[in-house]
Amino acid sequence: KVDTESLVMEVNEAVKQSVSDDKDKDGHRPYMLLQFVGHLFDKMVVNTLIDLAVDSPCDYKVVQMMPAKTDEQLSSMTLKIVTDDEEQLDAIKSRMSAVVKVYEKSAECQMVELAKKSSIKLTTHKFVLVTGHLFDKALFNRLLDIMVVSSVDFEVVGMKLGRSDAETSTCNLKIS
Repeated sequence: KVDTESLVMEVNEAVKQSVSDDKDKDGHRPYMLLQFVGHLFDKMVVNTLIDLAVDSPCDYKVVQMMPAKTDEQLSSMTLKIVTDDEEQLDAIKSRMSAVVKVYEKSAECQMVELAKKSSIKLTTHKFVLVTGHLFDKALFNRLLDIMVVSSVDFEVVGMKLGRSDAETSTCNLKIS
């Protein structure tokens, strides 16, 4: 069973620290926050994602990493990708998305763009569809906590709950 309260506190502190550490250094540069959830360590997904970040021309920082405590639980990691070229952000996001797609079923892997800041302003809004065992694995709580701490404006515009353990839930979010 996931200890949601300690998870929330740890995620909140990690994101707060990252935002305050990077405020002056990267405040003027475009960046994006990407969250990955799944069996990231069992299937070595985290290695592949970090390799992509290292090999890219972008700067990156692991903002949050929560390894699962049991084989049944999912791990999560939030990356902040920073660069002077917005096309590089889109390129690395596309490559990371391809990795997540490969592991979508075998590692229950998902990627969510939590925030994106262009050189001018935050993206006006983006719709994100999140699917999976959102409530029984506390993924929805983690996602909302990270968005709140990151000062991301969001709205839940639709929700479909799975009716059994075998069914997944779906949430449609509007992120600004």
